[in-house]
Amino acid sequence: MGQPEDYFLPWHRMYVFFFESIIRAVLGDNSFTLPYWNYSASGSTHGVLPAAFHSPTDPTLKSLFVANRNNGVNNGVPIDKSQPGALALDSLTQDSYSASGPKPGFCSDLDSKLHGAVHVFVGDQTNMGSIPSAAGDPIFWMHHCNIDRLWASWNKAGRTNPKGSAFLAKTFVFADHTGKRVVAKIGDFLDLAPLNYTYDRFEPVPSVLAPHAATGPRRPPATVATATAISLAARPLRVPLSRPLHAAAITPPGPTAPATYYVVVEGLKVDRQPGVVYNLYLNLPDGASDAASSTHLIGSINFFGVMSSNMSDAAHSMSNRFVSFDITPLVQRLGAQAVSGDLHVTIAPAGTPQGEAQPTLASLKIVSA
Repeated sequence: MGQPEDYFLPWHRMYVFFFESIIRAVLGDNSFTLPYWNYSASGSTHGVLPAAFHSPTDPTLKSLFVANRNNGVNNGVPIDKSQPGALALDSLTQDSYSASGPKPGFCSDLDSKLHGAVHVFVGDQTNMGSIPSAAGDPIFWMHHCNIDRLWASWNKAGRTNPKGSAFLAKTFVFADHTGKRVVAKIGDFLDLAPLNYTYDRFEPVPSVLAPHAATGPRRPPATVATATAISLAARPLRVPLSRPLHAAAITPPGPTAPATYYVVVEGLKVDRQPGVVYNLYLNLPDGASDAASSTHLIGSINFFGVMSSNMSDAAHSMSNRFVSFDITPLVQRLGAQAVSGDLHVTIAPAGTPQGEAQPTLASLKIVSA
């Protein structure tokens, strides 16, 4: 317990907590609270930057305006317009906080997917799309208040945080409202009540599904197919997957089929933030239409949490992290014929990536568990 990815949620709760206390001191108003941006809400506000943040002529609100956000963001265009479903709250389905086998756990899944995607959708490498500059955009704080709200929602549903002593005793250093150095311990920031705040709305969290009676004991994870040393391109890249000797075939789940299938991506590296997300597709046919492509979609990866070699941040580092997608429903939709024989994953940038980014993946594999 206590891998860097496990610290993401408590570190950001602390970060926002102390920032809010500093604002209260500056304003002389102890009732001030930071709002959250619910970009996943349904309806007309879905993915739309709140008006207060793109009102450059308003004498009160103009300081919240940042000109160099991505195209359309300051004009009310939903940040996920070209990526339907990218703001879904799928991470809430995770039943454990930390990784277990090919399952990434709630903390890492929320960090590497929804959290990072919102950063990339809002700004480029000079703004929200890169760690060193992200907090310069005021919407950064609303984004992280929402991430904190989602964690609180997950906990409110009965999901538990790590209880190991190393995790609970982990500390980070901040400045308090007087400017003094303060050492904050994770164990003191897991519950909202002692911190004297709550949220007006918590998201519903799906119930944990019991294993199918027919499955019996879960099998240890096994690699079905894999590829290594993948260099992504500015155009769709077809990545053939090789099957290890004696690897089991992918079989669409049925009443007696116990396997759950995951696509696991490891070792994300980048020289510079590419500024786009990359969509992954399983066995995408050549020349597939957008509609057909959506039926093969695995999910998307982003490189927001991947830092250059001269930076170090235990709360963000993805050097030991993997990104995982449960593709069991996808395999079921495609059927046995679509996933038999040769397997490949197509990785396509959603837009034009920065030319100097040079994103790579150490490995991509399909795992059964």
